[in-house]
Amino acid sequence: MPGLREILTPARLLAVVAFVFGAYHLLIVSGVIAMSTMEMRLTHLMLALTLLFARKPAAKGLGSPARWMWC
Repeated sequence: MPGLREILTPARLLAVVAFVFGAYHLLIVSGVIAMSTMEMRLTHLMLALTLLFARKPAAKGLGSPARWMWC
């Protein structure tokens, strides 16, 4: 049985966040989730920046130890 490290890899975690991002947009557009424009924009920005900085860290020193995982 695989351990948690084998199951929850950084690539899979990013894929889950991206899937949640897409599902969030579908639920907003379809009207299932009703929220104000400001809340929608803040949530969108939070998820987009999470994906961006997880993919490309802000400083080169932050991504060096695990650089092989993101290439």
